[in-house]
Amino acid sequence: MRTSLAPLLMIIALVGWVATWSGCISREISFPSTTDLQLDDYRGKVVLLNFWATWCGPCRYEIPDLVRLNKSVDKTRVAVISVSLDREGTPEQIADRLKGFMETYKINYPVFLDSEGLLHQAFGSFPYVPATFLIDQEGNVDKSYAGARSFETFSQDIKALLDRS
Repeated sequence: MRTSLAPLLMIIALVGWVATWSGCISREISFPSTTDLQLDDYRGKVVLLNFWATWCGPCRYEIPDLVRLNKSVDKTRVAVISVSLDREGTPEQIADRLKGFMETYKINYPVFLDSEGLLHQAFGSFPYVPATFLIDQEGNVDKSYAGARSFETFSQDIKALLDRS
């Protein structure tokens, strides 16, 4: 089932302060927030949007495959983006934990923090992580995945979506 992201994009736009990934700093924390994420900037690309948390065991299992996937895709056609749902601690503690986690796991794709749960809510407030959404070139959710998936699954589904266009 394909779902339009137009309402989501309006929510993000209304939240305020839009910035690009390269070097952006949130007003409230020293880590890019989902209020900084403008999914409309990715129109024309396939987007793999992954929700996760540092405390999530299956997420830790899946992340190396996402790193591998991001190395293998044509970045002019595909974007891998992740959204952390971490909330425990002060904003500085969360940012430090995320930065350390990114270094440990050698995360090579943008990571945004959804500490207010706005993007999580816009995607249905699912009760589990990891949760991943494959978004087509027009901004519609093409597939959703509950739980960890493999490099092979994501690669095949991205290839199938690219082949359809």
